[in-house]
Formats: sequence, C-alpha cells, structure tokens
Amino acid sequence: MDKEKRSVAVQSVSSFIRAEELDGENEQILFNAVGYMERTGNNIKIKYAEPRKEDEHQSFSTLQFAEDKRKEVYISRSGAANEMFCFIEGQRYMASESLPFGELTLFTDTKSVKNSINYNDGGKLEIKYTIDSQGMLLEEVHLSITVK
Repeated sequence: MDKEKRSVAVQSVSSFIRAEELDGENEQILFNAVGYMERTGNNIKIKYAEPRKEDEHQSFSTLQFAEDKRKEVYISRSGAANEMFCFIEGQRYMASESLPFGELTLFTDTKSVKNSINYNDGGKLEIKYTIDSQGMLLEEVHLSITVK
C-alpha cells in the first residue's frame, strides 16, 4: 500500500472547565507546532511535537482517523504522561493515562466530532467531550485542531 507524507503546520486550542470550577471561566491552552501528515490508503495520521517549557519533558501527539470514518478519531500523547483517547460522537470510551506514579483510568463521553481534515488541504477538527474518573466529572473540553 502506497504511503504519502507531507509537512504540516498544526494549531491546537483546548478550552476546558475543570469540574470544581464549572461556574468559573474556561481555561485555554493554545499552541502552534510543525509536524507531518501521512496517508496510507484511506487512513490519515498526523504527528507533531508539542511546545514545551524549559523544565518540562517533550510531548508528542498523534491524531488518527479513516477518511471514510471522520467522526471516529484517535488521539495519543507520549512524554511525561502517556495518554490514549478514542472519540466517537455520542459514545463513551475508557481512556488511559500513564503517569510517573501509576496508571489512571479515565472515561471520555464525546458530545460532538466535526472533522474536515483531508490530506491535500488540511482542515479543522473540533471535538467536544467530558472526562470523568470513578464516576466523578473532571473536565468539560472543547478541542480544536487546525492543520495547514
């Protein structure tokens, strides 16, 4: 199967409200990164290194989906914490987060997935979801990733 690969610019904006602050304001993390997009058959994979502060470990993110299943997105991160998330609109999935002190089991409940990313033009991915653990809501999240 032929593999195509090209460089991309990635902008990520993550807005979230922590459960203890549901009446408060959104926190926001914004960064720009350079990475690459790879297409094998109808599968798209986007990899990029997240910017880091001087005292932090480097984190790498991978976003994957099939072009015929745009509302089914997998995102993994590796670095100081290793995470694996599955987002399918209207579905709840178990996620894992490996931290230096042990494994944390999380659940994502995906409210919506909008994905216009394609290999030739890039595009935008927006996911709205909640994260909970042991029956307790931890965060409400709106993730937006733009690829050029």
